[in-house]
Amino acid sequence: MNFCLRLQRLLIGVITIQFAALAQVPPPVLRFEVASIRPLPPGSHDADNPSFVAFRAGKAKGFCVICISGVHYDVYGSPLISLISDAYQMDSRLVDAPAWINRADVNFAIHAIMPEGATWEQIPEMLRALLEERFHLVVHRTTVEQTGYALVTAKGGPKLKQPGDLDRAACEDWAEPNMVNPLANEICRASKDVGDRHVNITMMTHSAWGPLLTEIWRGETLETRQELYRIAMPKLAEMLTGTLSTGAGIGGSGGSLVQIVDRTGLEGEWHVSLDYSFDPEMKLPTVSASLGQQGLRLERTSAPVEKLFVDKMDKMPTEN
Repeated sequence: MNFCLRLQRLLIGVITIQFAALAQVPPPVLRFEVASIRPLPPGSHDADNPSFVAFRAGKAKGFCVICISGVHYDVYGSPLISLISDAYQMDSRLVDAPAWINRADVNFAIHAIMPEGATWEQIPEMLRALLEERFHLVVHRTTVEQTGYALVTAKGGPKLKQPGDLDRAACEDWAEPNMVNPLANEICRASKDVGDRHVNITMMTHSAWGPLLTEIWRGETLETRQELYRIAMPKLAEMLTGTLSTGAGIGGSGGSLVQIVDRTGLEGEWHVSLDYSFDPEMKLPTVSASLGQQGLRLERTSAPVEKLFVDKMDKMPTEN
């Protein structure tokens, strides 16, 4: 074989091996530039929280426990189960952890600085790295079959409204986006009496479910009405999971999960109205009735659910 041809093939082989090796190198883990962690008494929050100080002084309409401002990421008191839930973006009810983690024996304050150019969407990745380094957290994921409900179309098909938007003029006391609402989610709250019942109204421009109106009616019973002006069916199933489950979800602790999966086959976004009772025994029947009026229903099913198992974690972080 011609020497030049052999040399050419050898070089191609070397380059191919180098590219394959580069392809197998994982991207660098994004980390906070600086981060301090300190324990707080159980159930307490950091008294140095500036948003809470402003709220107590009547200078703000709300306060944040997790505050994001510029490159600063501050947690003013959170139990480990909530930090794990936030870090892995996993519903805490799907986190299998030792009992002492779920008991929230200690709260932690975290003050960290994000690298230049990092976005809030990358915070979970940085928080994961922080927990792994400072608490020696080790986890693994497993998919299991779990009984739940499928969101499907009822006989006769869906009767959903076309997507719309909030009537901002219906509420006057709007809070502008700030450190309390780092995702530019404007909030307006109002209340009024209707007959012998009192209703608290909350409007949100950019909630996790899109534009959202929530009315909580207080009388002999406690009931809620929600208007979801632009929501896709997978997101509606996700929201119903949170509504029908007990306890907290992302960032919370305790309770049990009622898994809802979308099997409607409907694409795009829709305007969905959701009414339900706060009575635990009546919540599923009232939600089902509300969905039924819009040509949707829940049917028993089993679905794969991903769970996060905590294999190892220290009770206290390494020193700052």
